[in-house]
Amino acid sequence: MAEEDTHFETLPAAVAPKIDVAPLTGAHHQFDQIMPVVLFLVFYNFGNTEIAVLAATAWSIKAAYSRLRRGLPIGTWLPVITVYLLVRAAVSIAVERNLVDFGVSGEAVYFGTGIATKVLIGLIMAGSVLVGKPLALWAADKVLSLPEAMRSHPVFVTTLRNVTWVAAFYELASSVWDVWLFNNAELNIFLVGRQVFNFIMLFLLILATFVYVDKRFSKLLPGWPGMAELLSPNLLSGSREHTREQTSDTPRDPTHAQEIPGDGNF
Repeated sequence: MAEEDTHFETLPAAVAPKIDVAPLTGAHHQFDQIMPVVLFLVFYNFGNTEIAVLAATAWSIKAAYSRLRRGLPIGTWLPVITVYLLVRAAVSIAVERNLVDFGVSGEAVYFGTGIATKVLIGLIMAGSVLVGKPLALWAADKVLSLPEAMRSHPVFVTTLRNVTWVAAFYELASSVWDVWLFNNAELNIFLVGRQVFNFIMLFLLILATFVYVDKRFSKLLPGWPGMAELLSPNLLSGSREHTREQTSDTPRDPTHAQEIPGDGNF
């Protein structure tokens, strides 16, 4: 690593990124993550599977629309998410009522569909790296207004390539855990165990990723504020406008991208 660090050269202040992010974390986000699980547990134990599926689906759809109102970049994905949730609920209830037969229970269809979706997302993320277009790079361009000099810098590209690998690993590894737990535990234990394990695993991976990204980008950009600050919900309460004023004072010069050597071998 010491040898690699000698290849780092900081980007000029003129090409520092213009921060333009919406709150991606916070109490609303955590509450919306937990409530579908709570509703499913309550209605499954005191009602039936159909009511539990409907309650969890209704909250998930409500949460998606709430994210849009809070300014999160959901955009064209909102109709896709809504249709997906409705179809999953409809098929699960159809199986529960014996209208269709897949040889498994309604619960298996409902949770199996979600697990299969995670596997698909993980494979898409891994595939995006293999074809040279990491999804994390695309996402960063949506969240941050990036100048070309930074977007094309080898340090930036290789860092987000590795972040995409981490995200793919999480999706696939958590899916394997979900399948094992569903097949070896009672449904209530599955719901709680999956939520706890995935939360801990995701927290540790995000923490490690933040440390890794901050270490890399702090050498690339003078005054890099850190991922935690960039993604803080408080960014919209004044510091966001302050940061915009600071970064917009100096014009960007994309020609600097030709002058900055990178590592490219990480």
